[in-house]
Amino acid sequence: MRLDRIILNSARIIGLAAGFLWTFVLLFGTLSSGGVYNQQLTFLFLLIVANFASVIVALWEEKIGGILLILFSAILCVFALMIAGHNKIIAVSVSGLPFLLSGVLFVVYSGHKKSKKLRNSKGV
Repeated sequence: MRLDRIILNSARIIGLAAGFLWTFVLLFGTLSSGGVYNQQLTFLFLLIVANFASVIVALWEEKIGGILLILFSAILCVFALMIAGHNKIIAVSVSGLPFLLSGVLFVVYSGHKKSKKLRNSKGV
């Protein structure tokens, strides 16, 4: 029981922290640049919104939100890898990895929750 709560709370904290951090970075980055948009920034914004929305979905539906989070964070990792300069590993680990970790934790928690329900229904 306790491990399940640790996994769920870790997934929530990591996902929400990454979402709020990226929202803050994109908001103030756009404001400081004078509202200049390009295709990369627009695509990055859409990926962050998709990841953050997946975290919100995962707060109620862990498995669905976790799977969406894994999908969108993998796309974000590939995007960061493509546009990064010399520090590709840092770009991937800062951008997509926190969302990916959160998604994996949500899926793991949903599996634990399902197996716990099965054990309780069988009377084990």
